Amino acid sequence: MLALAHPYCHEAQRINPWLFMDFTSQALPIEARHVKYETIEAALLHAQRHTYIFRAPTMPGLWADVGAIVGMSQDLGLNIDATGWKIPDAEKKGANGSGGRPSHLHDDQHDVEDLQIDDFIFDPRASGKMGDLAARVYVAAARLTVILSDILSKLYTVRGAKKLYTLHRDECVAIADAFLGRLQAWKDEYMAPLADFDVMHDPTGNLQLAYYTVEITLYRAILRTAAGSQFRQRSGTLVRDVTRWLKNLQVNCLSGFWWLTSRIAFAITGGFMIGMLLSATEDDEVNHWIQEITTYRELLKAHSLNFNMTKLASIRMDLLLQRDSSDSLAGEDGDTGVNLGQGSGTKEKDEELMIEEVTNYDGDLAEVSQVENYEALREDFPVDPAVAFGNTYGLEWDTDLDQLLSSFDYNFDR
Repeated sequence: MLALAHPYCHEAQRINPWLFMDFTSQALPIEARHVKYETIEAALLHAQRHTYIFRAPTMPGLWADVGAIVGMSQDLGLNIDATGWKIPDAEKKGANGSGGRPSHLHDDQHDVEDLQIDDFIFDPRASGKMGDLAARVYVAAARLTVILSDILSKLYTVRGAKKLYTLHRDECVAIADAFLGRLQAWKDEYMAPLADFDVMHDPTGNLQLAYYTVEITLYRAILRTAAGSQFRQRSGTLVRDVTRWLKNLQVNCLSGFWWLTSRIAFAITGGFMIGMLLSATEDDEVNHWIQEITTYRELLKAHSLNFNMTKLASIRMDLLLQRDSSDSLAGEDGDTGVNLGQGSGTKEKDEELMIEEVTNYDGDLAEVSQVENYEALREDFPVDPAVAFGNTYGLEWDTDLDQLLSSFDYNFDR
């Protein structure tokens, strides 16, 4: 407000305007990591600040600032209409931040050619075909993100998700088959040739996990449509492939993980398994998913001892599948402790940060952490796939949800 009023306030003329303008420019990116409503307000005011150096354009960087404001607004869920949700009015604008995230990239805004291996400059000292391995991995990752961007744009935007519910079964199947065909073509063209490289630190683990995650992202959208039942078996096959791949990971592949988002990818897979469990209708399928979740959780724990990439997913699975009583969560001094399923609750800084990441990243299926008796839950609270895999992550459930689930505490440790 001071920046806006500065040119018109005689008493403020003695204050150097760059003092607060520079401070705000540095503070906003920090605040954006944990955005609040006042962060949006400050960013909007900052975007309308007066210019003191006249140039063209008069507001350099404004387009980037607007992009940041849009991103922060979507983090808060301001792009989603929550008026029809069965939650208290006071929470309708604060609780809708778990909505889907669209892709930031659109083909209509770009006319550059796709990245090619020939665009890279290789080290002349590299021997043989090993010299272009890094370039091949990078190009493959870039191509895969194009497919992911299209999936997000078509199936995970606010309007796209609503439209998906109205499509006929055959239309949904056609959409899924088209994306699956593109994924298979990517695998044949970019992933398969990388198997010919024999290196000490295999970098292909990131790509394989990314491929699985993109396919899970596709299934998660399709499973909540009229064609969902046709893709449950495929989803089960995919999950078994992920579990088998994780079980057989070699040491040279573990040491080659470089993609930070792989941590989130492992967690997404676990959340998807829980969604499949909650939406299962047959006893055999229920037992199957309990076994799959148990196996995957054990693998995450085993790897997390020496492989940091699975630590986030391991903690997240523990938080989803275990519920502490209120007495154990809140101590006498008011501090919060969390049982991670790997011993007693810890307050070490890195664990607290990891738990914060887990909580902020994806609250879609956190309600399952309060399940005690699965059979009783199936009778009292059957979960529809549109909820288990919905883009609003179950927040449209009735307000009695917490009260209903608080009486359950299903134990997955068998």
